[in-house]
Amino acid sequence: MPTIDPKRLLELRNRRGLSRQALAAKAHVSERQLARIETEDVQVRSTTLERLARALDVDGAVILGEEPLPAADDEDSPLEIDPRNLRALREAKRLSRRQLAAKSRVSERQLARLESSRKAVRSTTFRRIAEALGTGSKELSGPSPLQPMPAPPEDVHVGLRVSPQLRLAYDLVGARYGPTRKQIVELAPLLFVLLAEGSLAWRKKRVGEVDELVDRLRDLGKDSQLYFAKYVEDICEAADVERNSIRTADVLGDKVRGEDFLCELFTEDDLYGVVPFADYLCSLAEDMGVGGIVDFFPNDTDATVGYDTIWGAEPYEVCKDLLGEITGGSKYARWALVHGDVQLSKIPRDLLKPEAKDARVAWLESKLSDDVRNRQDDLESMRTLEAVEKEGIDPNANQTGEAQ
Repeated sequence: MPTIDPKRLLELRNRRGLSRQALAAKAHVSERQLARIETEDVQVRSTTLERLARALDVDGAVILGEEPLPAADDEDSPLEIDPRNLRALREAKRLSRRQLAAKSRVSERQLARLESSRKAVRSTTFRRIAEALGTGSKELSGPSPLQPMPAPPEDVHVGLRVSPQLRLAYDLVGARYGPTRKQIVELAPLLFVLLAEGSLAWRKKRVGEVDELVDRLRDLGKDSQLYFAKYVEDICEAADVERNSIRTADVLGDKVRGEDFLCELFTEDDLYGVVPFADYLCSLAEDMGVGGIVDFFPNDTDATVGYDTIWGAEPYEVCKDLLGEITGGSKYARWALVHGDVQLSKIPRDLLKPEAKDARVAWLESKLSDDVRNRQDDLESMRTLEAVEKEGIDPNANQTGEAQ
């Protein structure tokens, strides 16, 4: 846990003209805790540091004494970040949100907020993100046309304006079930509402199961030997937070992750992983037993759609079995389709016949660009080395798998 510089915090509070009581209220920390932080070298939770930094309008590193105080006459002025440009730049660099957070020293939670709506940030935060992405301020703030505006829903060509991976997903769904891209788009609101309401009902049922267990814990807590069962009240309060989230149709669980009570009990990383919609979708796919038709990849390793969570859904792949049939198990043929070197709809009809498998695979492999081939080969080599290091396998082992 970080240790705040007491003198630095006091000076910043005085600069802002805030009393201790006013800062405590603005940062959502107790006045008693704030008094300790300003007089002693105490460790605090990262959430507490983030709240104080936000309330004082400085970077957390300034409060910690790791960065100098901004000049009194030229303190951080807010700069706006265009959410679409930020996401496009991150994906162009093939960085997950977690990787960009580590590289820029900006929390994943803040990056998620910046990618969801246009917000102003401190110039230090703006500069860190820009440097991590290797871009200029104009590209990050907009209105540079980094990605095309989405076509209106009624436009039959809406699928042509998305990433190659998502376009392939549309084509695979059409090949397996028959709908056109336009029909899939028209069905999307209905399907989304059904899934969203299904996730809320699923969460409500699970909270009900917790309530039943709480009653049993309360009975056990009456025995002095099981004194620790008294902490069941924390569970009750957390369940109330979940119930309020469900009641307000908070599908992504934003109100859960932002609840002060939970922020004091858990680390930011613990709460970052609370995405109930993703849990529901993964559970639903598992219950349906549709592996190979719908697969989720939380570690971004094999997903064809998304390098990060997509509005509450883990990166995913659809119709993997069908894609395997089309590409004949060739990774190079698969890469050509996944990375957009060729579209599924552009495969000649005579090559789609079952007996034309070898010719189809050869044709797809011939469409693979050298850039994609080299990039994916390098990525595979890196993953192999990481697996070797993790498992302690000697890369020079003989063919029997025994170390030399």
